[in-house]
Amino acid sequence: MRPVAGIVPFAEVLAGTALLAGLGVRPIAAAVAAMLAIFTAAVAVALLRGREISCGCYGGISPRRITWLTAARNLALLAFALLLAWQAPRALALDDVYLAGRTTTSTSQALALLVASTSALFLVALARATLELERLVAADGRGGLA
Repeated sequence: MRPVAGIVPFAEVLAGTALLAGLGVRPIAAAVAAMLAIFTAAVAVALLRGREISCGCYGGISPRRITWLTAARNLALLAFALLLAWQAPRALALDDVYLAGRTTTSTSQALALLVASTSALFLVALARATLELERLVAADGRGGLA
């Protein structure tokens, strides 16, 4: 089980990067959907058996126990992954640039790039704020904050 646990985060990051870049959208989204289906089934089985297991989601940033909310979140992500695999949007897909020779950018593609880059910046800011809050809470636990 340990080798799988070491590979899964790497596969998730690789899949997310490929999807953001628009490389192999349909097969990568299908693979993500398969992983989410397996994760969701595993969470549901563990909950039905009454097990209290740490989610492991988001690494060590936010350790939590699995709940039915975890399963619901996974189902929502699974639905998005299936939609992505079905629709395979091409707005910013690098596949089109490299494989089809397309070099022009439309207004919708520029808008999609703006939304994607703004979202990425927001997520970076949120991650930094979370880490800072975690550091402050840890310092408070050691008597660092009055």
